[in-house]
Amino acid sequence: MTSGLLVTKHHKLGLVAPSFAAIGWHVSELQADTDALGTFSGDVDRRHPPLETARRKALLAAGRPDVRWWFASEGTIGPSLGGLVSDRELVVAIEPRSGGMVAGAALSLAIVSIRLEVRWSTSEEEVVRACAGADLPRHHLVVSASDRSAAPVGALCDIDDVLDVIRQRRRRRRTLVLQTDLRSHLCPSRQPTIRAAAADLAARLATPCPACTRSGFGSIAPECGLPCAGCGQPTNEVSVRRRRCPWCMRVERKPVDQVTADAARCRWCNP
Repeated sequence: MTSGLLVTKHHKLGLVAPSFAAIGWHVSELQADTDALGTFSGDVDRRHPPLETARRKALLAAGRPDVRWWFASEGTIGPSLGGLVSDRELVVAIEPRSGGMVAGAALSLAIVSIRLEVRWSTSEEEVVRACAGADLPRHHLVVSASDRSAAPVGALCDIDDVLDVIRQRRRRRRTLVLQTDLRSHLCPSRQPTIRAAAADLAARLATPCPACTRSGFGSIAPECGLPCAGCGQPTNEVSVRRRRCPWCMRVERKPVDQVTADAARCRWCNP
């Protein structure tokens, strides 16, 4: 049985391991201080892009040669089109012998995430209104100081506790930030997306490359440009789906079944 080790601080094993068990792999957990690579509350800056951060997390398993793969995950919460908040999750696997990496990803717009800057003039009624959209107590909140003059207080799931922390930390020239505690074990709306990213990675690792036969053959960004049914100009619709091997870089291209795109999606016919 192929073995792996998931580097995590926030209890992600139950989210990741089932997808690998389904392909006959066994993944166990290694507790490590992954917060040193950045935190959602902002008290520790993320100094690297998400994929590199996930890679560095997985490398914290170095020195454990008893497993074939090292795993880690990383989430990015941010604005999306239409003003919605998006949750992009990555789960990566590193093969220690080669240093090669395979990544799985998933995206969701179903994340619960609030943020309120609490200034000296902000009323408690405004705080309570913000908390109304926070899905308490299922989700948790964290209060931090924008100037980092005090350590964040997280895992808050009761409005009275939130107000108590704000009263204790309020200063005339200090701005507090009240936001969703996005750590995976305290933010259940992140969890399905982490599971989906793990499933994507497991599917890749269960798929051998047709050229070099190594695990990890999977989808990459498609090619766009399907011609418009009305004017024949290229559109932003997908024309070719692609899969690539992360080891030998072989790319397999498969045109979509659809021959033309609906003219309603054409920027020439509908500028």
